[in-house]
Amino acid sequence: MTKLHKRRLVEKKRQDPKMTYQELSEWAKVTFNLKKAPAKSTLSQIFRQDELILAEELPIDESCKTTRKVKNQELDATLAHWVMVEQQNGVQVTDELIREKATLLLSDMKEERRKAMDSSISGNGSANGNASDAESTEDSDIQDLKFSNGWLDSFKRRHGFVRIKRHSGRASTDNNGLDALHGPAPTASRSASSTPVRAVSNNVLDAAEFATSMNHNAMRATTQLDNLSATAESLGQYQHAAKMETMAAHYQQQQQQQQQQQQAQQQSHAEELVDEHGELYQRRSFGELLSNHEEASATVAAAAASASAPTTTTATAASATSADDGEDRELMDTTDAADCVDVDATAGSTSQSDAYACGVPPHLLNGNFAARALQLKERKLDMMERRMELEFAAHKQQLAVQQKQLELQQRQLDTMFQLVNAFLDKQQSRVV
Repeated sequence: MTKLHKRRLVEKKRQDPKMTYQELSEWAKVTFNLKKAPAKSTLSQIFRQDELILAEELPIDESCKTTRKVKNQELDATLAHWVMVEQQNGVQVTDELIREKATLLLSDMKEERRKAMDSSISGNGSANGNASDAESTEDSDIQDLKFSNGWLDSFKRRHGFVRIKRHSGRASTDNNGLDALHGPAPTASRSASSTPVRAVSNNVLDAAEFATSMNHNAMRATTQLDNLSATAESLGQYQHAAKMETMAAHYQQQQQQQQQQQQAQQQSHAEELVDEHGELYQRRSFGELLSNHEEASATVAAAAASASAPTTTTATAASATSADDGEDRELMDTTDAADCVDVDATAGSTSQSDAYACGVPPHLLNGNFAARALQLKERKLDMMERRMELEFAAHKQQLAVQQKQLELQQRQLDTMFQLVNAFLDKQQSRVV
């Protein structure tokens, strides 16, 4: 690729930084009509020197790929200055005049360097052996100069002398041309010795190398900064994930403690319900025994009533009526006193001494009233049993709801742990 191609590639990369090397390679192949797309290494080398490519002055010939290094910059600069001065003076400078002027300048430079070397040797002796070696090296560079047609074309392209003709008839024998050829070199160029020109050239090369190294260092620093930023970001994300994991573990521990407390409370409440239910059934069994006793007492009382006088029957009825009127008041006394009566299930009788000891009124020993009191007591027991069953069913349903809530919370915790583990695995793979 030419220098113009490289510059356009750099400009394209800056205009669209998101383009990949593959896209830039295809774009360069189509745009520059290349036979083969440039490789990735070529593009990377071009982009590393983007500042130098943009700062470099393009040659007149845009097809020029590289700039050949000038062997003698002093001669090249002096000759170019001479051509520009002569053209400004109206002299038609041809290729032959340029070649002849270059030969004369080269001869003058050789003579000056020979004199400088002789004076250096005579003045400093053998102490300047290194300087002599340097001068001999420069002389060898001068000796290699050949002003061929290729050198002439390169010189004109380098300095933009594209309108100079190769031959112009008798222009080489023109008086103005001869005077310009054999006249003194331009003051600006002749006054400058070889050392300042070489120093300037070396400074330019050193500056270019320094700029390249600085560009590489800047790119390396940018890459290191990006790596440090990515590492810091990954570390921050890892710390955040660790904090989330700690919070999740603490939350799970709290949930387990709450679950254990709820289970303990439920177990205690269930034990209380079982105790109350067992006591209810015990009282129900005692009520059945008392009912059997009352039936037996009613049979005995009926037999005695049939044998007694009518007045006795009337008194018994009155007593039963008064008992019916006060049944609501004496119901609790009957229920509490019945718990103290010793019932013989086999004989079906109740001891009078036990009844009086428990505070049972004599008229309550009547069979009809005792049977009614027993029915009321059974109804009360049924209501208590029904209430206990309803409370037990409601509590059981509440336990089922709480169990479902605990299962849902456990499922949420499992999902959270899976997400945290996946996030940690991803961050660990990114850090590696």
